[in-house]
Amino acid sequence: MNGDDITSTVFATVAICSWLTVRSLKRKIDEQAAMLAKLSNEILDEMKRNAPRKS
Repeated sequence: MNGDDITSTVFATVAICSWLTVRSLKRKIDEQAAMLAKLSNEILDEMKRNAPRKS
């Protein structure tokens, strides 16, 4: 292996690891966003139930 081969291999490895990390983080962010949306809807529903009724 010459220097260019090593550089290319290292670059490819870093690129793949970075892509996998970003993909994993995106999945976690999507899960958290879904949980936050659900919680927000539950809070709004609770606020509507507890709001004083207008006559």
